[in-house]
Amino acid sequence: MQSVSSNAVARTLEWELFTQSQALADFGFQFNSDYSGTFGIDCYSKTSNLLIVSLSFGNVSGQNIGTNGTAIIGTCNIRPKSVAYDYGVTGTGLDYLKTGASVRMGIMRDGRVAILESYGSTNGSNALRATLVVPI
Repeated sequence: MQSVSSNAVARTLEWELFTQSQALADFGFQFNSDYSGTFGIDCYSKTSNLLIVSLSFGNVSGQNIGTNGTAIIGTCNIRPKSVAYDYGVTGTGLDYLKTGASVRMGIMRDGRVAILESYGSTNGSNALRATLVVPI
């Protein structure tokens, strides 16, 4: 882990950067038994109350992938703070195999990881990326 500092932001916030293995262990993602694919993290840094994570999923397959339906694809160790909604955080991403296809991903307050919609993606043949800013 290394601290990041830059001008005024560093005076207010101290960011921690994680190695790939540290980020994967801290996030702790596991696919649910009905889903398969690959998982990675492209960027992972946090302060005492904020996490910025860039999620990378490949060839995800299972029910509702490639549709407007929600797919609860797995769980993670992160518990977003949110007072009003089941979804602690959501964000928009892309399917890099289908350049016109956007996806919405989220992490629920209880750590469930969801692909909220992925219409235009292909079930089992996709490259999904999204960056989430997570209050922790």
